[in-house]
Amino acid sequence: MKTFPLVVGCILLGGPIAVQADTPDFQRDIQPLLAKYCVCCHGPEKQRAGLRLDSFALLKKGSDSGAVIVPKASGRSLLVHALTGS
Repeated sequence: MKTFPLVVGCILLGGPIAVQADTPDFQRDIQPLLAKYCVCCHGPEKQRAGLRLDSFALLKKGSDSGAVIVPKASGRSLLVHALTGS
């Protein structure tokens, strides 16, 4: 799934979304993806780098390194860098 990081990054950061016409919703659109791919290492049982991704409030709280999302500034968002491998 090469588009997974791009889609998640765009939805989380409020960027342009070409694959979905509706306004993105964290619980409907993002949380299922994070639950499937990320929560095993960043959830209630285990928190690598102090990051939890099982709720939007915890995602906004960030990690041991600070904020992981920077709205409207994806180039400064650690989550986008991690998802894209940059």
